[in-house]
Amino acid sequence: MNSSPKILIIDDDVTSTLFLSGLLRSEGFTIITASNGPEGRMLATAEQPHLILLDFHMPGENGIQACHKKLLDPYIAHIPVIFISGDSDSESKVACFDAGGVDYITKPYELKEVIARIKTHLKLAYTLSALGKLQAAKLAALELAQTSMLVDPSQIPEAQFAVLFKPLQEAGGDFYDVIQIGDGVFDYIFADISGHDIGASLATAGLKALLGQHCNILYSPAEILANINVVIRRILRSEQYFAIGWLRVYQKQRRAIYTNAGQPPAIYLPRDRSPETLDLTGDLIGTFENVTFEEKEIEVSQGDRFFLFSDGFIELRGKRFADRRASTDDLLSLCTRHRLVDLKDAILRLYQDVFLDGSPQDDIVLLGIDV
Repeated sequence: MNSSPKILIIDDDVTSTLFLSGLLRSEGFTIITASNGPEGRMLATAEQPHLILLDFHMPGENGIQACHKKLLDPYIAHIPVIFISGDSDSESKVACFDAGGVDYITKPYELKEVIARIKTHLKLAYTLSALGKLQAAKLAALELAQTSMLVDPSQIPEAQFAVLFKPLQEAGGDFYDVIQIGDGVFDYIFADISGHDIGASLATAGLKALLGQHCNILYSPAEILANINVVIRRILRSEQYFAIGWLRVYQKQRRAIYTNAGQPPAIYLPRDRSPETLDLTGDLIGTFENVTFEEKEIEVSQGDRFFLFSDGFIELRGKRFADRRASTDDLLSLCTRHRLVDLKDAILRLYQDVFLDGSPQDDIVLLGIDV
């Protein structure tokens, strides 16, 4: 069985393709070729090459356009692209990197340089894949008790939060975490995995470990979610996914960042402005190989308050919160009613208001944060 790295060459120049193909085959690579972007993407989907060599100048759809379209296709977006071109100016190179290319090789080809660059990027791709598999294997073996993973407000009083957590069964699918990542900088994260069985609670143990590894001030919440998605896809069952809401508060800088991956809108209650819902779009974690998320940055003041809640609050079928939009508006009104109440009491009162007409039909997480 041939296990050599497979490289796709996309170039309309037949002579250049034949030369490059022969060069790489002599080094032991498996080569497939296409003469234009659409053909190349179709071939990439079918063959899943380890790397793509893409010509900068092609009639109709040029290399930049082809690379942009590749990034929009979740089945091939992960494949690294090295551009090949006769242009050596910095403007062309920058355009290629902006389009998603990992490297740029100029014609005429220098044999040793071409081989060295290709091997370097293949090694990087293999290393990332191996690390992902190793990390996934470790996470899959975690069997932590769910309650031991949850942070109590008394453990981080400076984070100024209160929480209500009620799993539907003993092993729930909802999860939250509060992590201090800098001086006065806190991440407030709440997640909901599909399902309510022990498998769901074990998957949250993996998420807990990933958050501990990835949360730091060097990356925005959206960037961390994208990184976590790579590993999560390896450890979840095909039908599983996470919805995650993420609030980062910089207490000293008086600013906050909110990112949403499929959770209900957050509720923001400024001290001296009108309340609002933070309704952002974002992909569910674990569903797609390449995911995107909106981020909203907010200038906050001391005394502002946030409420983050899982969808168990808006899915009381047949009861007062049957419609998602109406449910969110109603929750905004209820949260505003308890705006000046002590945060812990406000959380309890909000729960009592929402479930006055019935019991929860899903796991429940309600996080309140005071700035």
